[in-house]
Amino acid sequence: MSLTEIKKLPLHTEHERFHANFMEFAGWKVPLSYTSIVEEHEAVRKSVGVFDVSHMGKIFVEGERATDFLEWVFSNRLSKISCGQAIYGLLLNPEGGIFDDVIVYKLGENRYFIVVNAGTREEDWNWLNRNLDGGVTLRDQMESLNILAVQGPKSPEVLSEVFKCDFHQWPSFSCREIVFKNEKILIGATGYTGEKGFEIFAPVGISKELLRAIFERGASYAIRPVGFGARDTLRLEVKYLLYGQDMDAKTTPLEAGLEWTCDFSKDFLGRQALLKQKERGVLKKLVSFEVPKGGIARHGYAIRQKDQTIGQVTSGTFSPSLKKAIGLGYVPAVFSAIGSEFDIIIRDKAVRARVVKAPFYRHTV
Repeated sequence: MSLTEIKKLPLHTEHERFHANFMEFAGWKVPLSYTSIVEEHEAVRKSVGVFDVSHMGKIFVEGERATDFLEWVFSNRLSKISCGQAIYGLLLNPEGGIFDDVIVYKLGENRYFIVVNAGTREEDWNWLNRNLDGGVTLRDQMESLNILAVQGPKSPEVLSEVFKCDFHQWPSFSCREIVFKNEKILIGATGYTGEKGFEIFAPVGISKELLRAIFERGASYAIRPVGFGARDTLRLEVKYLLYGQDMDAKTTPLEAGLEWTCDFSKDFLGRQALLKQKERGVLKKLVSFEVPKGGIARHGYAIRQKDQTIGQVTSGTFSPSLKKAIGLGYVPAVFSAIGSEFDIIIRDKAVRARVVKAPFYRHTV
């Protein structure tokens, strides 16, 4: 991809004002960090931070058959949620491979909003349209909406002051529409950090004013802008998977530890293939591991057992919260039990790693 093809976020000049260090991600120029990844990570764990994740796809699904349509293409069961709630699940191909992982927000009867990954946005849009039947309308809101994620234990205090209503009692995965500056915005009690937090879907035209209001009200809570570097360490500590690294169309929910997102009591695209895999048993599994000493495992590093390569690391980092190296990787199912050990090749050296229970980190009050 040439530099001319890389897109800038609508709030790019605001990130420059915060002295962001930029990186390219999924075709977008996004903030990597503003000060340091560790400082931003700790701000979210201890107080509050703001991410601009407007690079992600936003799609409205509406019409008299919207629910039936989504029940077919979405792995989880929508009847589990009511209006004003959201649910996480997968879009699968007929072979049971993970086409994308998404959050579906139910805004009303047969009215839904879906957030999809940036790297698969166009493919998701085309795929949804290919599976479309009558009575359903899809609306791509990529250009019209920004997404600001306000995350951390102090996020309810900040947003309560910004919007003049109480955010403290919002249940996780709830959502509602609120008016700000005469514009309707959607806010979901969702996020990618493992902390209390909210994602705000705001019209582009008021997003700069909203961002500045959040930082003005958040100043007394030591609010920080947070980049994609800390976003990655935060999500990995709580084992939130990253599409394109920890899972893709060649991996299934059973292999990725996401079987809980598949409701087999209903019919959905890919269900039959997964039932056959359940009957046969999976050959590989995504495991969580820690490296007690010897380095940090990174994406793509080989996993070996007795000089034989048995898998590879999908994600790895040094955990700022736990002060240890952690990671994820696929290994044969026989090596996936808690306590299993294997070697990871770090800078041409075999370093011992141990399979541990996930998530690595849990927030304690």
